[in-house]
Amino acid sequence: MSTLPIPTLELHTDWSTLVSLLRSRATEPPGPAPYTFLSDEAQQETTLDYAGMDATARALAARMQLAGISRGEDRPRALIVFPAGADFLSAFFAVLYAGAIAVPTHYPHSRRPLDQIAGIVKDCDATIGVTTPEMQPILAAALPHMTWFCLSGDLAPAAQWQDPNLTADDIAYLQYTSGSTSNPKGVILLHRQVLANCEMLRRHFEILPQSRILNWLPHFHDMGLVLGLLETMYAGCRSFNLSPMEFVQRPISWLAAMGRYAITHIGAPDFAYETCASLPSARLEGLDLASVVFASDGAEPVRAETLRRFTERFAPLGFDPTALSPGYGLAENTLIVTSSRPRRLPVIQTFANHALREGRFQIVAEGEEGTTLVSSGDLQADTRILIVSDTYEIQPEGHSGEIWVAGPSVAQGYWNNPEASQKFTATLSQYADERFLRTGDLGMVHEGELFVLGRADDMIVLRGQNYYPEDIEPHIETCHSALQSHGSIVFGFESAGEQRLGVAVELQRTALRTADFDAIRRTILAVVSDTRQLELSACILLKPRSLPRTRSGKKQRQLCRRRFLEQALPALDLWLAPMLRHAWSAASASIEPLQEAETPATWLTHWVAVRTGYDPQTIVPADRLGSYGLDSVAGLQLTDAIERRFQIRLASTAIWDHPTFAALATHIAELQSTANLDTPPAPDRDELALLAQLDQLSDAEVEQMLQQIPAESQR
Repeated sequence: MSTLPIPTLELHTDWSTLVSLLRSRATEPPGPAPYTFLSDEAQQETTLDYAGMDATARALAARMQLAGISRGEDRPRALIVFPAGADFLSAFFAVLYAGAIAVPTHYPHSRRPLDQIAGIVKDCDATIGVTTPEMQPILAAALPHMTWFCLSGDLAPAAQWQDPNLTADDIAYLQYTSGSTSNPKGVILLHRQVLANCEMLRRHFEILPQSRILNWLPHFHDMGLVLGLLETMYAGCRSFNLSPMEFVQRPISWLAAMGRYAITHIGAPDFAYETCASLPSARLEGLDLASVVFASDGAEPVRAETLRRFTERFAPLGFDPTALSPGYGLAENTLIVTSSRPRRLPVIQTFANHALREGRFQIVAEGEEGTTLVSSGDLQADTRILIVSDTYEIQPEGHSGEIWVAGPSVAQGYWNNPEASQKFTATLSQYADERFLRTGDLGMVHEGELFVLGRADDMIVLRGQNYYPEDIEPHIETCHSALQSHGSIVFGFESAGEQRLGVAVELQRTALRTADFDAIRRTILAVVSDTRQLELSACILLKPRSLPRTRSGKKQRQLCRRRFLEQALPALDLWLAPMLRHAWSAASASIEPLQEAETPATWLTHWVAVRTGYDPQTIVPADRLGSYGLDSVAGLQLTDAIERRFQIRLASTAIWDHPTFAALATHIAELQSTANLDTPPAPDRDELALLAQLDQLSDAEVEQMLQQIPAESQR
């Protein structure tokens, strides 16, 4: 591990560890229970106070210590396997009280394999665990080398508890990442790093003793553990907790609890807000969201459309639009990195697509195609954020690169993984005394605001231009009523030495019986072509919940790509471009050659059929050319072919201005009728050489190049 100093953050308390934090809270005069756990549509309540939590934790910790658990040089790792609820929190602190390192994990189904838990146990070499009486024999049989403890009502051993005398630089727990890009890894978090991030949350979210936090995220997720549970103790406020399953089955419970308990602070991934905005109006009657002053939207890319829909839907029910606060965080920084300020509308900007593909950020001009991005907050004094190129140069404002972070919440590394832990010790000559976390996320700073673009590993490079799945997926998910919201993954893959584009899309369950796969696929191809001028080479339709996701719902794009290449995606329908099926020759040979007197409409049908492998008999005049997957380069190729075949001059945007076969054929016929028949035909161009040049250019550069060609050389 690096010994470089890191920035410090002055805490507003004297607590040095989570143990000293709870011990201090347990001595305070009793008041309203700080923790309330809700169940059965948020109607039943279980409460937990600090004195009771402290007594239970000391009793269990004492039993663990009496069984031979000691701090020693190599502190044991202890798995904490509980469903959502009060027992998890008591068990978590019991492990800390015993001097062990806590490892929160999910609660498995009693009849399902324990592969994921077994993998974590192997990775961190856990020797002890705490779980429920029901799960204890199952885990003991599956993991016989471990010693398992259960909570009990016997508090007598509490008097025998020995304070482990932990320090701020001791490890508090291992936060196993959700594995959005690779196998899960255990993030090493020290007590001081956790407390520093709690202080950042208190400041940035303006959490006061009178605040009330509502959480449904799982306790083994960084946001659920730190914001949902630990921040309550740190800030001295109250929290109300739903189970994750409660939200999944009845998202209305989350909304109803906001009014019932006068909630002031909520936090959830973007899809949760989208889910609530899609609820039927009849179910929203009687809701009151007026108490909410801070609604953190994070844990995945934040979409402007989601913010708009949620605000429009719930503003009539008292929700303040300035409460929505997009943020950026990751377990490797404990939780929060940046967040939008309270009482300020989210910052939303639309940037020109041609500049984005080149790694530049330029506000879109009138008439230009753009991508709308949401700021994840302004830069904060307690965290240093840099945008760094792949040549380790600090990027100026308006240029993209990898997000590097230095601050008091940056974790130590990954448990027993020195190679992967190198990302926590990056250095730059300009900041020689600081160590940086290389997040692996792409972003840029514009006017002091951080815009997160997505994972660097997920970025797709086509013809030298950068494309981000997060920019393409929303267009796909909303293009057809049969598709699942937040249910697509766009990925790049290589075939025959060329980078290509694929998409896997989930269908809604209600659409499975009547879905027209061909129509859905054509709609997807068309929207990708029309909105991004890109050509899809693979389209996979899936059942609901078939996309690879992490436990917290994040899309696993690299895993999806691997499964596609391994032919392991459970496809309802799999479409591949003809060149991927090695059927180009057969498709071309099956199409009769054209006669010289063919009309523009027939010629267009023939050209697209040869280009794509579709049966020309299935192509009708009302079809959009984009529905056959033509991208911007294919469009230029078609434009060139039309000009040579019909001896006319087309605008570079002709096939996009006349998007259907019928419209483009009519346009060609009109140009033919007004063309100067005395104009000699232009010489044939070497099409492959032209495409080789165009492959290195953005669409904007192609447009500029065409405008610079002398008029006499144009056809």
